[in-house]
Parts: sequence; C-alpha cells; structure tokens
Amino acid sequence: MPTFPDHWEVRDRLSHEKPYRLITPPARWFLNSTFNEMSLSQDRLLSPRAWMHPSDLKQEGLENAGQIKVGNERGEIEISLEANEEVQPGLVVIEGLWANRAFPAAKGVNTLTSADVALPNGGAVFHDTTVWVRAS
Repeated sequence: MPTFPDHWEVRDRLSHEKPYRLITPPARWFLNSTFNEMSLSQDRLLSPRAWMHPSDLKQEGLENAGQIKVGNERGEIEISLEANEEVQPGLVVIEGLWANRAFPAAKGVNTLTSADVALPNGGAVFHDTTVWVRAS
C-alpha cells in the first residue's frame, strides 16, 4: 500500500515497552452494542479473545499460552489468545463490544484505549493504541 502523510500525530508511539499496535474492530456477531446481549450472538463468539500473528507469539514465547495479559499505561486486561496468520505482525486484534463482565476481573478492552480526540474535528483514536503482551 502507498504511504500517505500523517499531518497530525495522534497515535501512541511504538516503543520497546509497548511494541504492538492494538485495534478493536467490532465483534462479527455483535455489529453494535444492541446485539452483544443476545444469546445467539454470545453463543457464536463464546468469549473475548486476542489474535496475534504466530511469529509474534514465537518471539514473545506465547505459542502455548491460553491466556495473556495485554496492557499499557492506562491499565491491563486478561484475555484468551489465538494465533492467526491473517493478522499483520506487530498487531494485536481484540474484537470490541464485549461487556466488561465477559473479561476476567471485569476489565474490558476499553481499559486500554484512549478517550482523547483527534484533530482536526474530534475523531476517535481508539485504533491508535500501543500495548505490551505477557503470559498470564
């Protein structure tokens, strides 16, 4: 893909402490929070999970980890982990719209995302988050 100029720096910067970018797309069967309370949707998805590329799992020694902790300066959450070759290396994907109670310790993915607004018109920056990952 071509690169485009980034005129406003709103993303968290990758670092040695936080080497992964987090994105939080809506869970497939939820669409929006209207559907996350429906048993049909919950039964299809079972529980929240994080997806990472197998090469990242190997690098972190997480190939056999069932649960991981994902965190940054805003907090940390515990979540099930799955390898997924379709995820770009350096990326953690956690589908959103799960209620906090679906996570251990009742801390959902929004624990990690910022409520800051982006220039020029106050857009959301919740896909511009950096995190670390560790075995639980």
